[in-house]
Parts: sequence; C-alpha cells; structure tokens
Amino acid sequence: SPEPELVMWGVDTELFAADRHRKRAGELRLGLGIADDELCLLSPRQNTSNYHTDRIIAAFARSTWPAKGVLVIKLHGRAGQGERRHKLIHHALEAGVAERVRFAGKYTYEDLPAVYAMADAAVSALEADGVPSTFCELMALGVPIVATDLDSYEGVLDEGRGMLVPPADVDAMAAAFDQLAESAELRASFARKGREHAVSALSWERSVTRWEQLYYDALTTASKAESNV
Repeated sequence: SPEPELVMWGVDTELFAADRHRKRAGELRLGLGIADDELCLLSPRQNTSNYHTDRIIAAFARSTWPAKGVLVIKLHGRAGQGERRHKLIHHALEAGVAERVRFAGKYTYEDLPAVYAMADAAVSALEADGVPSTFCELMALGVPIVATDLDSYEGVLDEGRGMLVPPADVDAMAAAFDQLAESAELRASFARKGREHAVSALSWERSVTRWEQLYYDALTTASKAESNV
C-alpha cells in the first residue's frame, strides 16, 4: 500500500501575504499599546485548559522577551472567555509580567491576517493536535512559530520551518523565545522558509488539486472493483 500522504485544507496565500496587511497591522499594534520598536509574541489559539496558555505565560516570563516586547493573547469570544481571561491575568500577575501581556479581542475574519501579521513570532503549546489552519496562515504571512514537538506537525513545522520544543517543557519554550527575541536574522530565516513552504505546499490551489486527484483515484479504484465483481 502507498505511504500515507499529508494533504492540507490549504491557505489563501494571496490573502495571507504580509505586505497586504502592514498598515492595518500597525493600527492594531498601536491599539494594543505596542511601540514600533517592541516585539510582539502572539498566542493565537484558544484559551481552554488543553491549550496551556498558562505555560505560554510562564515561558514568556522566564525569557528575555518581556525586556524587548509583549505577549498578545488572542481572545475568541467563546463561552467562559471572561473567566479564562481573569485566570490568565492572575497567572501573568504571579509571573510578574502582567504589564507586558495584552489581550486582543475577537476580530472579524477580514482582520485576521492583520492580527497575525502584527506578530514577530507566534506560539502554540498543545500536547495533542492536528495541523491547524492557523499554522498555515501564520507561515504564509512569514510569522515564525514556536510549538510543541508533535508527530502531527510533521511535514509542516519540521525541517527548520518552526521551532519545536518538548511538550510541557516551559524552560525549552522560554529558550526558544530567547533565540527569536535576540536574533532578527533567525526570525527572518523562519519567516522566509515558512512563506516558501506555504506557497509551494500549503496553498489552496495545490490542496484543491490534490484533493480532486485523490477523489478521482478513489472513484476509479471503486469502479474497477465493481467491474471485477
């Protein structure tokens, strides 16, 4: 039997292109009180317990990033969001970085590329996951990603396209933040590799073409099987 193949849902690489959103991203940064010379680390995913946003805050606090910029936690407007936000504020206060943490409200989908584009890096801390569209969108925008090292990310964040750290290892995550905060060249390298991979392997055009071929192959195989009955 053939080797399993990862086929993504795909990303609109023309829509999720950084140059299209620089002005709006600048406006969003200004609205969140992020200075032009400050770095923005974005936590773009959900805030329920399995997303371990508390660990992201802890790693942020242990890193050099607070001296250079802020952590922005994206809110999603889901039920219980107010209580979760309160808990995250408490974690930030305990870690001594509350003044360096921002909360971005729920935005329209039209603003989503700009929300991502304002980031100098993004982070995800799940211990079990698929491949989220968020990663594809961030990569298309050239945003470096720090994420837990999961088998499901193979073919997306491996091969130097993302910074992978062991699950639940806050110190390793903090060290990854340090590397990105301290090296514009490293951020640029991840940005370039991410964008190139998004265009070559994750685009809507490629994904749709591959899905169509898979459906065609499946129908052809089924048709041959019926004819042999």
